[in-house]
Amino acid sequence: MKNISLIILLFLVSLTVLGQTTEKHYSSCGSKENRCACVVEYALKDSVQLTHIKNQFYRSSSGHLYEKTDAATRDGKDFIAYFAGCISQEVDPFSFVELDGWFAKDRNNVYYFRPVSGGMQIVKLEKADTKTFRIFEGIYILGIDKNYLYNETDIVKEIDVRNYKVCKNETDDGRTVKITSGKETVEFTY
Repeated sequence: MKNISLIILLFLVSLTVLGQTTEKHYSSCGSKENRCACVVEYALKDSVQLTHIKNQFYRSSSGHLYEKTDAATRDGKDFIAYFAGCISQEVDPFSFVELDGWFAKDRNNVYYFRPVSGGMQIVKLEKADTKTFRIFEGIYILGIDKNYLYNETDIVKEIDVRNYKVCKNETDDGRTVKITSGKETVEFTY
C-alpha cells in the first residue's frame, strides 16, 4: 500500500511540473556562487502560475521575472509562445522601452535586446549610462553613451567617444561601418 501511495504522489508531482523546465542557471537572479533554481521557462498553458506585470513581462510567486516570447518550432514553420526566465532580473517592466536596433533601456539600466532562436535575449550592459545611451542611426548592433561605444554587448575600447568619425559603406556583400578616433579605426559588419 505504501508503494502505491508513493507512486501516486510521484505521479501528482510530475503533473504539477509538466511543461516546466527547471534547472540551475546563471541568470542575474543568482550569482555563480548562489545559483538560483527558478523555473527557467513556463509553457503557455502554465501561465496561470504567473502574474502579468506590463507588456511582455510576467512575475512568478517567488518574484522571478519572465518575458512572454515566441520561439520557432524545429521545422521553422510555426512559432510557440512561452515564458522565458533567463533574462536580466533587473529589468523594470514599467519603464522598459525597446530602442531601434538590438538595445532597450529602462529608468535604471541599458540592455542588449536581441532576437535569438528561443525568443529575445535581454542582457544588462553593466557600464552603460541610461541618460546618454543611444543607437547609431541605421546600425542596429552599435550603441554609444557618454563613456563608451558598444558593439552588441562588448565595449569598444579603441574608440574615444568624445572624438570620433563614422563612415558607412553598403555593398552587395553587406553593410560595413568604420569608426575612427585618433589613429584607431574599427570596422563593423552588420
